[in-house]
Amino acid sequence: MKGNINSKFNESSPALTRDGKMMYFVRCGEEDRELSNCNIYFTRIDNGIWMEPEKCLFKRKGVNYYSPRITDDGSRLYFASDLSGGQGGLDIYYVLKSDNGWSDPVRLPNTVNTPGNENFLTLWKNEIYFSSDFLSGLGGYDIFSTGMDPANNFTPPQNLKPPFNSGGDDFNLIKTSDSTGFFSSSRIVGSGLDDIYSYRLLPEYKEVLVEKKPEEKTDSVKINKKLFLAVKVMENVYSDPNDPNSKILGKKPVADAVVRIEGLPEATSDANGVVFREIGFDESLSITVGKNGYLTGNQTVTAEKENYYNEELNTVNIRIVIEKIYLDKEIVLRNIYYDFDKWDLRQESESTLNVLYNILKNNPQYKINIGSHTDCRGEDEYNMQLSQKRAQSVVDYLIVKGLSADRIRAVGYGESNLIDKCDCDNCSEDQHQNNRRTTFELKSELK
Repeated sequence: MKGNINSKFNESSPALTRDGKMMYFVRCGEEDRELSNCNIYFTRIDNGIWMEPEKCLFKRKGVNYYSPRITDDGSRLYFASDLSGGQGGLDIYYVLKSDNGWSDPVRLPNTVNTPGNENFLTLWKNEIYFSSDFLSGLGGYDIFSTGMDPANNFTPPQNLKPPFNSGGDDFNLIKTSDSTGFFSSSRIVGSGLDDIYSYRLLPEYKEVLVEKKPEEKTDSVKINKKLFLAVKVMENVYSDPNDPNSKILGKKPVADAVVRIEGLPEATSDANGVVFREIGFDESLSITVGKNGYLTGNQTVTAEKENYYNEELNTVNIRIVIEKIYLDKEIVLRNIYYDFDKWDLRQESESTLNVLYNILKNNPQYKINIGSHTDCRGEDEYNMQLSQKRAQSVVDYLIVKGLSADRIRAVGYGESNLIDKCDCDNCSEDQHQNNRRTTFELKSELK
């Protein structure tokens, strides 16, 4: 492109205003030459040449910004970021433009943002499309949509379901009309890793019976359709392989995992972590995955005919992530919230606890300690009592879900086991938050 957009660093994710005169994009690696330093820039075009890009002034030091998307009227800029105070990973934010510049970033609600990653934004009319690796889906990143209702509240995210979503990573949906567009996917039926797919919306499906002529006196004939299930077994890759509390760098396939699909013979995942089997339409299948040294994983899938009957051959792609077993090690439970000075669980905590419940349900040989920690503020005895009540509230939730009471124990640690041992009067709010945590610890026996 003519002008000063491209540099020796990395430029990506361009977003143009509707009149094509201004562009927002991401540049990574400029600060300290670290690839992860990603900032949003903007530039204007003058006589066919793009002017020197300027960094958006809402940029904060040490924060990464991705996927800038500008609304048609140019008044609102959406982006994904790892700004502190979010749910975890990347969250979606927006800033508003006025004569005085940009507002402070506003984070979308917890119905949209999760402890996982929300990224790969695109806009179409009044809809926001994005991908999440945490919201309930088919595995990996799934594509979701949200928008604003008449009261200017963001609507609950809607999973686009198959064929847009699969067991791989599905992301970056770009609409070219109401019924056509493109998206990227790592589904195993592709040519390599991430591939680009086009789509067009078909008329509503109606089953068609092909009738032979009356004189032939034969029954109706249906076109033969086939459906396959592709299960890909994955595990998290941590920055410290021995610490499940360290940063998740990505995911990798797990070979030689035992995959049991209800009603079908047992199979073993190949070098790419994949098992491929033919299944029937509208079947609800329970899939269980296990391997020595890993916690058993389970997922149920229903291949609804209306979603998979457009082609003669269709594949349901499912990704199941199994975790290595870390016995007797405290693991932080993200997204567990309590109101100030309270021990009742807030509703936002339920999704994380449901994941924990499923792990325990699928691995009945293990027991568990639930631990709660406070920060250094407050009296020692009071903090110990508060943390015990908070841990017990998690235990009570899991028991109500169906977990046997003899498999779980609440332990309140108060402020006795701080992670960040800062001087209490001078600790930042982030340091206090780091110390306030709820954990679980897998045990072979409770003592």
